Amino acid sequence: MKKYALIFILAFLFVFSSCEKAKESALTTLPDISENTETYEYVADIGEHEEVGVTTEPQTVKSEPTEKNKSENQTKNEKKTERRTESASKAKTENKTENKAEKKTESITEKKSDRVTISVNCSEILNNMDKLKKGKEYFVPSDGIILGETAIEISDGDTAFDVLKKVCKNNEIQLEYAYSGGFGTYYIEGINQLYEKDCGITSGWLYSVNGEYPSVGASSYKLKNGDNIMFVYSCDNF
Repeated sequence: MKKYALIFILAFLFVFSSCEKAKESALTTLPDISENTETYEYVADIGEHEEVGVTTEPQTVKSEPTEKNKSENQTKNEKKTERRTESASKAKTENKTENKAEKKTESITEKKSDRVTISVNCSEILNNMDKLKKGKEYFVPSDGIILGETAIEISDGDTAFDVLKKVCKNNEIQLEYAYSGGFGTYYIEGINQLYEKDCGITSGWLYSVNGEYPSVGASSYKLKNGDNIMFVYSCDNF
């Protein structure tokens, strides 16, 4: 028994020694993983690995617009379009208003720019002083001109009578008139204290426009731009 036991022990020691030598031989032939092996780091949240010490380019992630963003963008664009439309409409309205105001101003200016000339004289009396009522000499100017030719602006529809009233008022010239219902017009009775029949039974005031004597009363004759009106005292109206 002792013999077999010794043989077993020797065999065990031999096998153990062989294994140790094989292990050492294997260790000497294995490559050095500390120098040549690349180390990896596990990226848990992405599920991929990346090399440690290696720089990677950042990736730009393009996100598709959501329905909410699309709606908001559409609403903003619509509001911008509305604002542009309102601004354009407002500008057009203002331009139209300005044009209308300019046209109205021009129209008013044109109407105000219409002018006529008017004069009042009684020079015919100078040749008929013997017929003139006593005391009336004071109201007859030495040259017979009560009002020299005067320019005055007129409005649409003004008559010869309207212009006479204006110039007499502006120049403090006495004027008296009466309305004739039968003719539907105003009758000039006296200017500068010179009345009808003051220089003869047929004497009185007449008026002419552009050298012609109208067949209607002065309050019925409508004037136009450039007319020349003359009120004259005649010693022989008939």
